[in-house]
Amino acid sequence: MITLVTVKPCGFLSRALGKSVSIDAERITVATLLELLQARMPPSDEPTLSRANTLVAVNGIEVSALQGEETALSDNDMVTLIPISHGG
Repeated sequence: MITLVTVKPCGFLSRALGKSVSIDAERITVATLLELLQARMPPSDEPTLSRANTLVAVNGIEVSALQGEETALSDNDMVTLIPISHGG
């Protein structure tokens, strides 16, 4: 079964991926989604897309409150990606 997931990137991720991304995939998890999106990002000096530097919410719930990167995504899920960036 094909799953349609909508991704809303924030911050530098929206510059790299666009304001909204639709992903069609079969049996997709958060980990797989992040890999697919990283492959779409153009080379840059920005950090890579990973759970270490990105808050990931599925339908408004941060994935650490679900099953982390192994959270299975369902048809019509909305995934929000919020980069954790700071200066020093």
